[in-house]
Amino acid sequence: MGLLKYADRTPALVTRLLATEPKPITRGSLGTGPKGAGQGQNRPVVRIVRCARHLLDPDNLTASVKFLVDRLCEAGLIAGDTEADIELQVSQLEVTQTKEVGTSVRIFYP
Repeated sequence: MGLLKYADRTPALVTRLLATEPKPITRGSLGTGPKGAGQGQNRPVVRIVRCARHLLDPDNLTASVKFLVDRLCEAGLIAGDTEADIELQVSQLEVTQTKEVGTSVRIFYP
């Protein structure tokens, strides 16, 4: 709802956000996947996209969504916030106009 209510004002941004699909879990070069990969195929994918005029460095980007992920747990939308519970994908887009600033949260359930 939050993202789509801006669709008429920023159609190009909405198209960019909705066009990407979640990345599948891949195994590492030594044959081990990410922690929790044993249950990995049944984990929901939580994709958070931050749209802002200034980009954050990677560690601050991940830290910036902690509060939001904790609220998703409290609301019962996800079982927990560990790698065994969810696959978390956090990214950001640099936008040029203030009306494009916001955060998109999409949850893909298996």
